Amino acid sequence: MLLLFVTAAFAACQSSRPEPSGQTEAPEDVAADSSPNPTLARIWNEGVAYGDFLAEVRRRSETWHLNTEQARIDPMHLERAGALQGTWRLLMVAVDACMDSSHTLPYLAALADQVDAIELRVVEPSVGSELQNRYRSPDGRAATPVLVMLDERDGLAGCWVEQPDRLGDWWLTRALDEEAPARTARKIAWYEEDRGWSTVDDVLGRLEAAASGRPVCGTTPEPSDLPPAGPPSSN
Repeated sequence: MLLLFVTAAFAACQSSRPEPSGQTEAPEDVAADSSPNPTLARIWNEGVAYGDFLAEVRRRSETWHLNTEQARIDPMHLERAGALQGTWRLLMVAVDACMDSSHTLPYLAALADQVDAIELRVVEPSVGSELQNRYRSPDGRAATPVLVMLDERDGLAGCWVEQPDRLGDWWLTRALDEEAPARTARKIAWYEEDRGWSTVDDVLGRLEAAASGRPVCGTTPEPSDLPPAGPPSSN
């Protein structure tokens, strides 16, 4: 039963690997472009507020609602967000069945709720598949969640794919040596301890980079053991 559960949890967060003739670039190879992007603008306009998305959640409902209720943003993160110049929009492709979505999106919603300069909208893959195919995971999958950041001109200001960077350093490298049920259980436990800290930290880092004219879209995983969750200074 556990094997079926964790397999389903992983499969819900990913689509198939790219076809040989399709998009194969990992996110770090996709340059952020601040010129107005009609595709991003169109998908943004089809997005819904997080509260509307949450109201329709059927899978992993307990996790979604628990993380939404307990979401607290570190004062340091609020200070960094308050110092951002300009206004920024976070457009996330997510599905309710995806473990990574349920442990990241609620915290970004809390950030947007508390920062006037940040707005968040959510779309499902039926609307946002172009973003999934364009901004893939480092190992080439069309995954969820996919977060695309837009500037005031509908330009691409950065992207973030699937999971916190430092968690991905482990999940996409050394975790592959572990049995699927064990590594998935460790990942869930890490998310529960981290409580969105690393996700918010990643996204603020990308917004800060965009604000300074150095947009970032993706990272290259560095082989790593599972890192401590939460602020590095607290571990």
